[in-house]
Amino acid sequence: SNEAIPLLEDLLARGPALRGECLFWLAANLHELGDNERAAAEIEKAKEALRVGRVFTLAGTIALERGLLDSAEKDLKEAVGLDTGESEAFFGLGKLYAQKSVWMDSALNFMFAGYGFDFEEKKIQTKIGQVEESTMSEERKTRLLARKKFQLEKTRLTKATAYFNAAAGYYNAGVPDKALT
Repeated sequence: SNEAIPLLEDLLARGPALRGECLFWLAANLHELGDNERAAAEIEKAKEALRVGRVFTLAGTIALERGLLDSAEKDLKEAVGLDTGESEAFFGLGKLYAQKSVWMDSALNFMFAGYGFDFEEKKIQTKIGQVEESTMSEERKTRLLARKKFQLEKTRLTKATAYFNAAAGYYNAGVPDKALT
């Protein structure tokens, strides 16, 4: 992350060709390093240059972490409007509505996040199978499989968290039958 920031800043200085992507990745790296003030400024620029779901998901995530619930809600809703596959945006909306004690909305968004993470899990499993059967060098295959297996485990844990939080939301909303499901 620290190494990527100067490179991205240099690419931005060279011209507009990759502006949106560079701004997104600059914001993502700054967010990863915990510099949410600067990340927020960069992601706002990215929203103008690259109107895709992942940009608005990151914007909403940063706003949520900064306690700006109205901005977070607006950006996360925009993200799922642009791309219904934005599981992280649904997860963020679930967290946001839980903070507001709007339990049914929280439950529904966590449930959609869980469905999305389930789909992502299947895609990663397919990719692992493709890598295992590939003819790439064993060294490269080992590195790629380790990375994909880590990604798979992280996705499974996030999916479980999403479903658990959906159950808690349904329970808090007074719908125990849905919570059990």
